[in-house]
Amino acid sequence: MWLRSKRYSDDRGSMMVQMAVSSIAVLALGSLAVDFGIKLIARGEAQRSADAGALAGAVALAFDDSTDLTDTGIAKRSARGFAVANNVFGQPPDVNITSDVKFITCPAPNGGAGTTCVQVDVYRNQQRNNALPTFLARMVGVSSQGVKATATAKVLNGDTTDCLRPWAVLDRWDEYKAPENAGADIPDLDYCQGGPCGKPSTYDTYSDGKGQNPAAEPDLYMPPAIDGSSPGTGFQIPGDIGKQFALKVQTNDGVTSGWGLALDLPRSDTQSGGASAYGDNILSCSGIPVTVADPAVACPTDATLLNSWAEKVSWAAKGCLRVQTGTMNGPTSSNVADLVAKDSSAQWGTTPQGTPGVINSCCSISPRIVPVTVFDVDTYFAQNPTGSGGIVRATNLFGFFIEGMGDYDDNTGAITLKSSGKAVIGRIMKFSGSGSGRIKLSNTAAFDKVIVLVR
Repeated sequence: MWLRSKRYSDDRGSMMVQMAVSSIAVLALGSLAVDFGIKLIARGEAQRSADAGALAGAVALAFDDSTDLTDTGIAKRSARGFAVANNVFGQPPDVNITSDVKFITCPAPNGGAGTTCVQVDVYRNQQRNNALPTFLARMVGVSSQGVKATATAKVLNGDTTDCLRPWAVLDRWDEYKAPENAGADIPDLDYCQGGPCGKPSTYDTYSDGKGQNPAAEPDLYMPPAIDGSSPGTGFQIPGDIGKQFALKVQTNDGVTSGWGLALDLPRSDTQSGGASAYGDNILSCSGIPVTVADPAVACPTDATLLNSWAEKVSWAAKGCLRVQTGTMNGPTSSNVADLVAKDSSAQWGTTPQGTPGVINSCCSISPRIVPVTVFDVDTYFAQNPTGSGGIVRATNLFGFFIEGMGDYDDNTGAITLKSSGKAVIGRIMKFSGSGSGRIKLSNTAAFDKVIVLVR
């Protein structure tokens, strides 16, 4: 009796039962730590993949082709290409170019009617036959797991840059047509640079450099509207993209195409300005934000109000820039040569995407692509009839791929690259800048493009 009672009360082996039961909990915790950890890592990588795809698609829309939204277009191909180039847990995600790369109306508040966004979905899951593995979870019957990520990006029209080069060029105007030719298709001779198109016109109202001439032909200038309603008469997209352009800094050959001014642009790194900063501003970004001027802002008429570094910085942020006085031919040519040497192999041509652009560059963005401001010709000459000194009002910005120094023939409109030339030669293009949010230029006027993730 005693032996039987002892046998029933013996607890030897009970720990085995407890260990068997607790091992299930340990495996569950291990699965949570290991397999869920894999999923967590993969989720972050999938989001980076989707972000890269959406941003690449938006970049292609902004700088390559904004009209081709087909599966074979550069925007879709770029979006998918960058998405699958970012592995998710060791292998490319699945991205169907037809169904997973889409162009949608941008969601509020960043979007609006008629605004196109690029949306990219990436998959690493069971439905796409590329599921994530599991390890410990297999012991409880879970053999795979998956993740999906979505990103949406858009192109904004910017109005600001902190990388402006120290030049301002007068904006495009509409050439007067005499009544007998009012209905004729007369070439826009004032901006026919780059070909044998006859003697370029002058902005006749101020052609003699002595102030407004009431008897002159009434050429017309209209700045681009800041509400996006009109591009004005100024430089426009796509017509001016790739146009070879001669920027003539402070010359005395009349107010013609490319007539420009050197700017007294301060720098953020040295808090210097004037002639000492001019050369440095050709070679590198000033770091000072410059914005297209709002019509509500009245630029000072007296240049002495922009004497100090702080005053120049404050007014630059409002689109009002002081003109550099003195001859700048020497510093211009030497520093342009140094800038070209930074990316000597770069040239204008046809990109691998089949669009005009910079090729053979050393960098993802060539240092020879620089922002240049254009100014309101009427406002400037009304205050500075001799075309010297004063303050310019920024009406727009465009990107400029600098090819080098050269000459511009006022008789034929031909442009020649030449190291001893007096003009800065380059190609007009879009550029990557930023936006203040106050100015909303139209798509045909905004060369400054900003790419942002909106979701």
